[in-house]
Amino acid sequence: MESYNNVILFGKAVKDAKVQRLSTYSIRAEFTLSVVRSHKICEGVNPVDFLRIICYGDLATLAREKIKKGSEALISGRIQTAPHEICGETKWIMEIIANSITIKGV
Repeated sequence: MESYNNVILFGKAVKDAKVQRLSTYSIRAEFTLSVVRSHKICEGVNPVDFLRIICYGDLATLAREKIKKGSEALISGRIQTAPHEICGETKWIMEIIANSITIKGV
């Protein structure tokens, strides 16, 4: 059976994209997207997920210039887990590796 890893999200940036240069020709951008779930829980409240979005190259340049706190964006990409050392313990964090970004109003 063939697997398929694709996700499409729409939400708001929690803060400005953070950019880091990987080499002379390559950059990486990271930001958190808040995504409201469509179903309500107790007292009519919609739960919110906070997802780490990672992008490289031209998408990272776009994120640096256009992803600001409160920006609404449609993200298409794939889910990836990555190990992170937290207080001496390895934790696995879910990330979304973007392959396209559409920013509302741009």
